[in-house]
Amino acid sequence: HLKAGPLKDPLLDDHADFNRMSVAMKKIGLDDTEKFNLFRVVAGVLHLGNIDFEEAGSTS
Repeated sequence: HLKAGPLKDPLLDDHADFNRMSVAMKKIGLDDTEKFNLFRVVAGVLHLGNIDFEEAGSTS
């Protein structure tokens, strides 16, 4: 997951993959505002994955 740090794989090209995804999103009819909103939701979900939960003390 993201806590492990960035993935370093010479076979992956994140920039090209992102551009292909962006073009595909445009082809299915998403405008720039819709794409931005989708990226905001994905960023929020990824940030939630970085939250550490601690068990609170017993209240009884």
